[in-house]
Amino acid sequence: MLQRFKNQGVKLYLMDLGGDDCTSNGIIGLVFTIMSAVAQFERERIAERISDVKVNQKTKGRFLGGQRAPFGYRVGDNGQLVSDPDEQALVTRMGALRHEGHSLRKIADAIKADAGRNVHPETIKRALSAAYVVAGPGAQAGDAS
Repeated sequence: MLQRFKNQGVKLYLMDLGGDDCTSNGIIGLVFTIMSAVAQFERERIAERISDVKVNQKTKGRFLGGQRAPFGYRVGDNGQLVSDPDEQALVTRMGALRHEGHSLRKIADAIKADAGRNVHPETIKRALSAAYVVAGPGAQAGDAS
């Protein structure tokens, strides 16, 4: 970036250093290096804080994201996922249809015909995944064993 500034004719004048053009004497390189290191350090600290908050919220069973709770659940007043009985009944129906060998698209069509709900086949796939069904929403693929 420093070279790009030099190529474009950008000059830096630091008043604390006498107001001279600093782009030619190496001071600008030092300033950019220090500022870059501080910015990188701050990015890492922000990432650590966000990660710590997510771990804390996950241990409390709070829903951590997405525009909507996973199919079959809703977000309760305390931020935790709460089972939605109507959608859980649909998940049970989806499971039965899948067990009978129906495709995800056929299951979506059946749910629309039976319950009047438009459910995307990918939503059905997620709702029926082993980790989701056995360990609950937010579980990792290896958690179901």
